[in-house]
Amino acid sequence: MSRILYISHDIAQPRGGIGVLYDHVAALREHGLDAFIVHATPGFRYAFARRDVPVIDASHLGVSRTDVLVVPEDHAAAIRKCREVTCRKVLLCQNHFYVFHGLTPGETWRNFGVSAYMCVSSPIQQALRRWFGVDASVVRPAVDDVFFSEDLKPFTPPIIVACMPRKGPHNIRLVQGLLAAAGHVHGEDLSWLEIDGLSKDQVAARLRDAHVYVSTSMYEGLGLPPLEAMAAGCLVVGFAGGGGLDYATADNGIWVPDEDAWALADALERTLASLDDPAAAAALEAKRRAGHATARNYTRARFEHDLLAFWSTYLGSAKEA
Repeated sequence: MSRILYISHDIAQPRGGIGVLYDHVAALREHGLDAFIVHATPGFRYAFARRDVPVIDASHLGVSRTDVLVVPEDHAAAIRKCREVTCRKVLLCQNHFYVFHGLTPGETWRNFGVSAYMCVSSPIQQALRRWFGVDASVVRPAVDDVFFSEDLKPFTPPIIVACMPRKGPHNIRLVQGLLAAAGHVHGEDLSWLEIDGLSKDQVAARLRDAHVYVSTSMYEGLGLPPLEAMAAGCLVVGFAGGGGLDYATADNGIWVPDEDAWALADALERTLASLDDPAAAAALEAKRRAGHATARNYTRARFEHDLLAFWSTYLGSAKEA
């Protein structure tokens, strides 16, 4: 049986993209395919993923012609190594903003023997088609069931506003300062709840405690945090971050232009003011429920269906060839 070898960065901090790689391997193995994660550092394992996903040390890889390498778009070292191996190669692009972290201008993935492409959102698919002339299969990640809550927290003060400092810290600081200048001081009518360096279960618990999630994500391929916040019952206010256009609409959140902290602060201030107006508050609740329904579209079943459809076609084509 061909091995499917997913190359991963070796990063110890929580990173959604690495979690997605582990999810791919777990799902493939559950369906009988011989898939593995490959790390460069001996003994390294991403601590925030399932423990039953098998990991191979790159120095003991022993790639054969029948194997398939799955390479991230931003893993320059792995892409360069592709020149040295004669097996089949698949590119998995999780962020179209990072494509030139692995290529130099003028290069294409075909120069390194890549024969098929996956990506995680429609914005990435469109970018790869427009700029590189390749047709990538979209395999959207699933929002983990741990995030979902059917018991949405009532919009009563103080409003708890969740944010992720790692995502655009300069914009978060500016927005917090602007709201404080307008009289919305932490601990009075609103309370800031920061999420950083936590396990998936801990993140889910904090999101379920919040009313609003402030999205300061930028340069995203998809952007799972806003979707996870929607699943937990938060109203999302902020930036789509590029890849978030896969799901962001006027109906399911309060979206402002990317990198415009002034517009974000204004949107938050208007959101807080709306809670005193029954009609405006009802409109916010409708957006929150629409967001919750949007997150429901990113199911495990859909993820596995799309993933297996890609691999069935790709491996079947290889056999026919």
